[in-house]
Amino acid sequence: EETPEQAERTLHPFIAALSRRGLAPGTRVSWGRRHGPGITAEAAARRHDLIFLGTKRPKSVLQWLRLGTVDHVVRKSPCDLMLFRPAAA
Repeated sequence: EETPEQAERTLHPFIAALSRRGLAPGTRVSWGRRHGPGITAEAAARRHDLIFLGTKRPKSVLQWLRLGTVDHVVRKSPCDLMLFRPAAA
């Protein structure tokens, strides 16, 4: 099982690439269940431009849309949203 620290380290190359392009990305790694309301509240409060949301399961976008967190963020996001599933998942 991946730890929050490992998840943060996984994001480092992505953050570095954005930083080299003059952007100031921030990250928040959340573990557990029902994070959707917290994600959208954070994005609204801090006026984020993009939510980059990843998951290890399930394998299809249609299945993603039926899950609580992704479903909530897709419906309630105050900004653009990018969903991804790591290739190793």
